[in-house]
Amino acid sequence: MSPGRRVYFWQSTPSPHLSAFMRALAELPGIEQVQAVFIQPLEKERLAMGWQEARFGDVEAHVRPDGQQLSKLLAESDGRAVHVFSQFIVDPTIRQLFRRIGERPATIGLMSEGRDWRGLKGALRTLHSFTRERRMAGRCDFLLAIGHQSRTWHRRAGFRPERIFDFCYAVEQPAAIETGPPAYEGPARLLFVGQLIRRKRPDLLLQALSQLSAMEWDLQLVGDGPEFGTLLETARHLGLDDRIHWLGPQDNATVRRLLAETDLVVLPSHWDGWGAVVNEALMSGARVVCSDYCGAAELVDGTGHGGIFACDSANALASVLAGQIARGPVAAEERAAIKARSGRFSGPAVARYFVDILDSIQETGHPAPVPPWRIHADGPE
Repeated sequence: MSPGRRVYFWQSTPSPHLSAFMRALAELPGIEQVQAVFIQPLEKERLAMGWQEARFGDVEAHVRPDGQQLSKLLAESDGRAVHVFSQFIVDPTIRQLFRRIGERPATIGLMSEGRDWRGLKGALRTLHSFTRERRMAGRCDFLLAIGHQSRTWHRRAGFRPERIFDFCYAVEQPAAIETGPPAYEGPARLLFVGQLIRRKRPDLLLQALSQLSAMEWDLQLVGDGPEFGTLLETARHLGLDDRIHWLGPQDNATVRRLLAETDLVVLPSHWDGWGAVVNEALMSGARVVCSDYCGAAELVDGTGHGGIFACDSANALASVLAGQIARGPVAAEERAAIKARSGRFSGPAVARYFVDILDSIQETGHPAPVPPWRIHADGPE
């Protein structure tokens, strides 16, 4: 048997949004070895937000390696090696490692979210991109575009369209629940999970819900942030006090329980490169509503398990929410169907898709694969 591929992931910090994918990749035939290199450990701020330490299984993980270890890993690279770099925009060490590996025979890829190109700040980001990303495009064999905005962004940055592959994060599976949520016939249960900051637009959610006072709904908000006081005052002003429950920051286990008990998760962000709560909600069997500037919107669009609205429009959000609330609570059958479909963006599904991407760029005549989350039983969406 010919030697298999050796895959290296180079990242700033360990992410629980990629560990399930990496573990599954290490178990696939044709993959000899998977190594993950992290310049720094996971930030304490992320852990305080409820993130879990990533579990890597058979992946050989290196956290905060010294210069000698990095040089050894780079020296191992040969024609069988596949290197995937992430967070290269914000981490100078990752950019330096990218340049060093570019001198060796290997397949090199980037994994990246998009960047917000709107307004003056967007124009500055675009200029910044031309000084960083465009220079990398020539040595990049493939780009894993996290979220639908990423493809647009990287085409602007000079990456060849045929080398851009839509990709997604694959979060950890929730703990098994022996019995599903009990039958429920009360108001539609809505849930927001995230930082209470302007970019996440919890204020927009309150504005939209104020237009739906005649409908039966109940909202829980998980998270904390600088906008908390302003949001409290907004809720009082809009007369929503008795329908909103402020739960503050919660650990991951509590969030997963809340997701399994809710009907509709709302992510109204002005911008989210991805939005992992969308994965978690669908894996728990909840419907999702999110803005069209959330990367994870592609997991919802066209599925019938939620809806997408025009970013920053309270009227558009209210319209989509009204349609979802009118559907009533999620029945057991629908919850099971949503969970089943989430297998298309599980760690094993994304790992197989990654191998298909490598086959398509390394083997002549191999077709470009379709992302599994876009495939119906009768063919691609």
